Amino acid sequence: MRTTAVLSKNNFARVFRTVWKNVVSVGLSRAPIELHERVQLSNQIAASLIAFGSLYVLIYHAFGLTLLANLILISVLGSSGVLALNYAGHNLAARYWQSYVFTLSIVIFSAALGPKSGTSLLMCPALAVVFLNFTAREKRSLIFILVTTSMIAIASDFRLVNAKPLLEFPEFYFPWLRVAAHAATFALLAIELFIFMNANEKSRRAAESSSQLTNEILDAVSDSFIYVNRDYKIQYLNPNGQKIFDALGFKTGIGLDFLEISLKYETGDHCARLREAIMNQIPYHEEYFETLMNCWFEVRSNPGPLGCSISYRDVSVRKTAEQQLIHSSKMSSLGEMAGAIAHEINNPMTIIQLSAEQLEISAMDEVVDGEEVAKVSARISETVTRITKIIRGLKNFSRNSDDDPMIATPIKTLIEDTVGLCQERFKNKGIELRVADAVSASILCRPTEVSQVLLNLMGNAFDAIEQRAGQRWVELATSTKLSESGTLISFRVTDCGEGIPEEVAKRILEPFFTTKGVGKGTGLGLSISKGIIETHGGRLYLDRSAKNTTFVVELKTVEASVVSSELAS
Repeated sequence: MRTTAVLSKNNFARVFRTVWKNVVSVGLSRAPIELHERVQLSNQIAASLIAFGSLYVLIYHAFGLTLLANLILISVLGSSGVLALNYAGHNLAARYWQSYVFTLSIVIFSAALGPKSGTSLLMCPALAVVFLNFTAREKRSLIFILVTTSMIAIASDFRLVNAKPLLEFPEFYFPWLRVAAHAATFALLAIELFIFMNANEKSRRAAESSSQLTNEILDAVSDSFIYVNRDYKIQYLNPNGQKIFDALGFKTGIGLDFLEISLKYETGDHCARLREAIMNQIPYHEEYFETLMNCWFEVRSNPGPLGCSISYRDVSVRKTAEQQLIHSSKMSSLGEMAGAIAHEINNPMTIIQLSAEQLEISAMDEVVDGEEVAKVSARISETVTRITKIIRGLKNFSRNSDDDPMIATPIKTLIEDTVGLCQERFKNKGIELRVADAVSASILCRPTEVSQVLLNLMGNAFDAIEQRAGQRWVELATSTKLSESGTLISFRVTDCGEGIPEEVAKRILEPFFTTKGVGKGTGLGLSISKGIIETHGGRLYLDRSAKNTTFVVELKTVEASVVSSELAS
């Protein structure tokens, strides 16, 4: 073959600079195509192959190897397809295309030049492209591409080892072709390594920037934030988190074993529950009163692949507001029931008055009928007991129960106190109040709060059916059932309504949501009731499967031995 053109050193340098400037810049992050990191890496590889291939096209054209230069040009055009696919948004297809085009190009070069040319060495950078294009997360794509390209490389190597090259060259060309193949292999591997290290450095800087931003955000929040690793060692805590350890006498919390600190300075059962959640890698959320600091805290823990994040929030202001709302709700309920309760007390007082007059008349008789006196006295005693129950219910209901301890309370007592406060209201409006026999069980609770919840549910049922035509009734029933955590007591408040619309049912327990008219409800009753039951370790929900409108309160029962010890004390 003869040389068709000779490039001067200056012309070659000028052409190469032009190619590099106009082609490589397309693949770099300065390109107008905003793509994610892996696609930018693919573009950079494609741009490098285009620039490097264009250089070899110019060199081989200069030395008269036109056919070889044209083969390389085809490979360059194939790499240009990568940029086009990425620009069109077909990112995965672009990476597949790049891996196969590079490998098949090497196979074609090997077939054209034969094994003496050393072009099979270029399979090394070709396989490296596969690893650069696909991450370990893309296991299927990585394995598929790696296996298929390796099979192509191995098959072509076996096929071409003794095959006659498609292009014939004088023997003196082969040492130079081998040098060019070795140089291209080394240069491409170096370029790929540079691209990978550059991308890795960008990722590292981006991760550091993201971490710094996260730390700045966490430092600014008012919550106390702590992060522990898989060995339960504290890796990070914000300034408010450090205040906890300052109060405990530690200069820093970093490096301390969170579980050991929690066990050593345990202030309640919530500490044990938090430790258990962290060790079992399950989310945890609880509100508790911290006696040492005399305030309410909300604690959350969220497990992750590398550790667990824990946050503490002072919710004392909110808890105070909630308690005020609860008390206001109770007073509002008492106001609504005032007339009915007055009537409920007035009737027994009338009975007592009439009985007293009857005794007075009997005392004037010459002969006093002892049996009649005993009968009237018993009626007075029974009526006084009835009034006493009403007054006890009012007293218990109206008082502030925030500081009350949890006590074992019979279900029957809760039912009697609740019904005693509302039965006259139902009677006056002609609404039948059905009270099923209470189950023989007790629950650990604050009786006033549970009675408030039941009274609120019954009041809601009353309001819902007050204007309803036909037979009207509200039922309060109790039952027990077994669960994984033990025996549960269910209070079911059912009215004659035919259920609640789905769009209302979805929001019925939300704060400030109400279907009552203006001035008839605040929308806080059910949400407050839900919060009260949850602090008792139970749940309040709308039974959507029931035929009639039914709200259910579920609480755990206590053993008979606990009830006996409570009564003895």
